[in-house]
Amino acid sequence: MTDQTMRAVSAPQFSIGNVLGTSFSVLARNIIPFLLITVVISIPYFLVSQLAPGSAPPAQSSADQGHVYYFYYANISSGADWLSLILHVTTVGLVSAALAYGTFQDLRGQKVPTSELVKRGFASLLPVVLAAVAFTILLFVGLILLVIPGLIVATALWVYVPAIVVEKVGVGDAFKRSRALTKGQRWNILGLYIIVFIAALIFEAIESIVLGIPIAALAHHWAIIPIQLCYMIFVAVMSAVGYYYLRADKEGVAIDEITKVFD
Repeated sequence: MTDQTMRAVSAPQFSIGNVLGTSFSVLARNIIPFLLITVVISIPYFLVSQLAPGSAPPAQSSADQGHVYYFYYANISSGADWLSLILHVTTVGLVSAALAYGTFQDLRGQKVPTSELVKRGFASLLPVVLAAVAFTILLFVGLILLVIPGLIVATALWVYVPAIVVEKVGVGDAFKRSRALTKGQRWNILGLYIIVFIAALIFEAIESIVLGIPIAALAHHWAIIPIQLCYMIFVAVMSAVGYYYLRADKEGVAIDEITKVFD
């Protein structure tokens, strides 16, 4: 049996339980630096979204607007709306890149200073933001087309940010690489999306009850910010962990081989 085959046999297996469990473990060890970097990067977005929410028409029901996964930009109608959208896409991309680097370093047993997270996140600024814009457009169009195409986009392109951070590829190659890695695991990836989505809804419902704020109004209330921050952090970490498990499962690659590009 070759060394590569032996590594493949003993490689960690991609599963919903493994991805969630490892993601929580990474967060438990890095919650303070991950939270700090996410807050710093998110300040411009939250200032615009909360202080200048724009003039988008109200949703038809609380279910349309009341959770962090609501595509509020479906009704964008002002400069503030457009600015909020641009900042949101940029923020998610930068946070995902920075926390992907931090997650990979944690998985190899190394602590990462917050300053290094900032440096690594901005090092991938252009390709990550361009990819995030392309992903958002594809996802939005897919969701309009009877939802199913949008779910296919979301699951197939799930790990495009870690691919950019680790493999230093452009937008097209990152999408291609993500499609290859996620092939055969997209039902599990959809399951991860659903679990995190339901968790976000539960926390929103709890906040709505405790604060006495209708869920439809919560989207533009300061109380939604902690949920959005936690959601952003967990999704970024989970994507990086998923990338690691997909490569370990499919290619028998160890974490040290993945992270050697950072040395």
